[in-house]
Amino acid sequence: MAVDKLVDSAQLDADLTSVANAIRTKGGTSSQMAFPAGFVSAVQAIPTGITPTGTKAISITQNGTTTEDVTNYASAEITVNVSGGGSDENFEKLLNNTLVTVDNSNLTSLRQGAFANSTNLATVNLSNVTSATHEIFKGCTNLREVHMTKWAGNIGNDCLFNNKKLEVFDAPNITQAGNNAFAYCEKLTLQILPKFTTMNGTILFRNCPFTVMVLPMLTTAKTNMLLTCNNCVTVDIGENLDSIPAQMLNGNAVLENIVLRRTSSITALSNANGLWGNSNEPSVHKKIYVPSALISTYQTATNWVTHYNAGYITFHAIEGSIYANAYADGTPISS
Repeated sequence: MAVDKLVDSAQLDADLTSVANAIRTKGGTSSQMAFPAGFVSAVQAIPTGITPTGTKAISITQNGTTTEDVTNYASAEITVNVSGGGSDENFEKLLNNTLVTVDNSNLTSLRQGAFANSTNLATVNLSNVTSATHEIFKGCTNLREVHMTKWAGNIGNDCLFNNKKLEVFDAPNITQAGNNAFAYCEKLTLQILPKFTTMNGTILFRNCPFTVMVLPMLTTAKTNMLLTCNNCVTVDIGENLDSIPAQMLNGNAVLENIVLRRTSSITALSNANGLWGNSNEPSVHKKIYVPSALISTYQTATNWVTHYNAGYITFHAIEGSIYANAYADGTPISS
């Protein structure tokens, strides 16, 4: 064998070690490799692609941005940190139609349109927000869940307007709502609002699919409150509503049971159109459940008497019916 060049063995060993380390890093191994066969087999064993695994945690500060490599991760978990709590001034700038989940315990209030038109937003958990205003989630076409358990004030105009995929709205402490606040939430099973008192606008629950609406604290209602809620069979109202306004229950084709729990006096029917939107015969006979002591008064009361004498409605005692203890266990009547 001819030798035409001297070789620095120490340098060769260092070079081979460097190459071996690079192969081990790329191949995800720590095994020793014999030269040259071990090098060849190790290179051949390196996968041509890497299957992403795990979750990359990404944290964004208020009004900040970040760029992080998520190539080798199956998913990214994004946390938006708003220092000091307070309002969400410029908070919506962080959304840019990219966030899928918002989970934040620092925010305490939301400005108008805070999440509006965030078309990829699916889940919201804002555990310490106590107040908000109009159009908060308007245009969030993929929104499915909202959890805001301390929200204790007013759901403003168009707050959840046309959120057709919304299935869960967990805000038991809200007390008021404005125009179209829940309109066209066509998957929302909204059965009970335990502290809701005041309807500030019309067409509140238009085209919502719930079968039962329970409003134990309602004091003020307006026109078309439950307009065309075509699955609603039962409306259960507490002791505080003294009058049903015109067309409050307009267009509810299958509405059958109306429970009125006022005991001090009857709940007046302020207009002959208060139940179904016109004075003609309703498509479904209505059963009106009231305290037994008030049945005879209802039968002769203004506007009620018109529908009663025509046979469109009948009055039944709450006592002894399935509605007698509607709130005993905190669960609304289901049929």
